[in-house]
Amino acid sequence: MKIRVLVLLIVLTIVPTISFCLTRTQKHNASTSPLVGVWRLSEIAPGSSNPQPGIYIFTDHYFSHDAVSSDTPRSLLARDRALTDRDIADAARGFLGSAGTYEVKGDQITMRVIAALNPNYMLPEYSRVYSFRFVGRDTLWITETEAAGKPVPNPPMLKLTRLE
Repeated sequence: MKIRVLVLLIVLTIVPTISFCLTRTQKHNASTSPLVGVWRLSEIAPGSSNPQPGIYIFTDHYFSHDAVSSDTPRSLLARDRALTDRDIADAARGFLGSAGTYEVKGDQITMRVIAALNPNYMLPEYSRVYSFRFVGRDTLWITETEAAGKPVPNPPMLKLTRLE
């Protein structure tokens, strides 16, 4: 009798626990975007097979993007004198930075910026739409197709390589 009660208690404890864990895992996996991860900008096509540094970070619903957009490395700021407003503006020119929310529908990503170096990107009507495709698990190609509701003519394709 004691063994039956003990087995019953174990079953009544383990089954709901396993069921709860499986349900939580399934819900998490169902909501996880295929984009989740940290990605390095590794190529711009047509154009540069060795672009300036850039990184994209995607969580389930948020993104952050920082990149040097110039063709050459930016000059270092002076360390031996006070910086002028022009020095700071020159350093910021050629740099892109934004973060916000995104959603995926099919092979399209729609990004809505919350914070950006360029304040125009933060306007409510300024969303950006990208098409994307994976090559294997660790290579992602994205192409901007629409900005602020207007088509982007001749957009470059960005190759991103998964870092984690």
